[in-house]
Amino acid sequence: MRILIAVLAVGVVLSAPYGSTALAEADQAGSVFKLQREPLPVSRAGEVPMKGYGISPITEMPPGIDAVEAMGTKVKLGMAGLDRLWVVLAKSSRKQKRHDRLYVDTNGDGRFERAECYDITRTKKPVRVLRSERQYHYVEVTPIKLVGKQGASPYWIGLLTYQYERGAYIRCGSVTCATGKVRFGDKDLRLAIYEPSLSGRFDRGIDLPGEEAGGMGSCCQLLLDANGNGQFDRLNLRDMGFENRWLTRLVRIGGTYYELKVAADGGSIRITPSKPKVGTLKIPEHVGSASVIGPAFATIVTSKDKQLELPAGTYAVHRYEYRRGSDTLHAAGLKEEGQFEIKAGQTASFRAGAPLRLGVICRSDAPNTQGSRNLAPKNVRISMALEDCAGRRVQDLRTGTGRPPAPRLKIVGPTGKTVLDAAFKYG
Repeated sequence: MRILIAVLAVGVVLSAPYGSTALAEADQAGSVFKLQREPLPVSRAGEVPMKGYGISPITEMPPGIDAVEAMGTKVKLGMAGLDRLWVVLAKSSRKQKRHDRLYVDTNGDGRFERAECYDITRTKKPVRVLRSERQYHYVEVTPIKLVGKQGASPYWIGLLTYQYERGAYIRCGSVTCATGKVRFGDKDLRLAIYEPSLSGRFDRGIDLPGEEAGGMGSCCQLLLDANGNGQFDRLNLRDMGFENRWLTRLVRIGGTYYELKVAADGGSIRITPSKPKVGTLKIPEHVGSASVIGPAFATIVTSKDKQLELPAGTYAVHRYEYRRGSDTLHAAGLKEEGQFEIKAGQTASFRAGAPLRLGVICRSDAPNTQGSRNLAPKNVRISMALEDCAGRRVQDLRTGTGRPPAPRLKIVGPTGKTVLDAAFKYG
């Protein structure tokens, strides 16, 4: 998979908050700005991080569902009043070959009203049919407004439903942000905090775990209308884009640092001028672009930067592109061995590229239990993982201008006898 990293080219370097560290020589009072929840301005539900859920047949139909057959699941939410959310696919009549109705318990009361039912056979807002064939039917529904208990703040989600000949599943993602007009020095800008984890917490910032992060999915993002055109441009909500960054403690605008503190419910943000201690990051040779993140700050760097000022703290390279001659490499990951420290008044760098390490991952199927007998697994799954010099997973590697030879697989038994010697085929 190729990784494309957008470069912010308007002279505004972003980042945002979750810590409570007192910052030297700062106006500790700061300014508080109100935020309100709105649907995220994305055109497709698939543009946001999503989580998949399997759907199982329902034996006892929930109240309010008028159908001859239904399949459902409960989506996990961490929001007050909506800890779990009923989502149901149903057939309105026996003539239907596939499920034609989607029910979403948007108020969490355990029963379904007419307004909580969507016809998923045709495109009509908020429904969009993505693909419909004899064996497949893919539909997105976004945004869906969740209201929860009385007095709870609204929340919006997007759903993708997949129906196959033998079953169905759904994917669910947050399309909610807390947004408002704020002031940085003499600049008035539109700001938003995007919460992707369906937890209802808008103050989750970057953490650098000691193992490869699936954890970036729970981190909020800062969206900032840096060019002042009234909208958020070219968002990349799985990484950093033109006007979005992972949520960290500091943001730098026009050469001035600000500390940002977001209320957990997303109702407000405090912006305080800051003068943190800083060091210098030297960009390694052959690195074309990289997303550098840490609890204090996050930014995108390119080979043109050569070196860059960063607030003191611990950082990691989330993704990067490495070019040497006609060879290219793309890698990503947040393993502890790939982290580096920026110290006040000092220059540091990070490791990238070779030497590469190739590992073979072997997994067997789960034991097959029948009655009182435990049967040995029948299948073994073998995969290969390539890592760079800092343990980051290599996602794409291309050498020269041509295609490398097809990989070979050789399996040797305990006695030294060759069990399998075969070559893979492209495609």
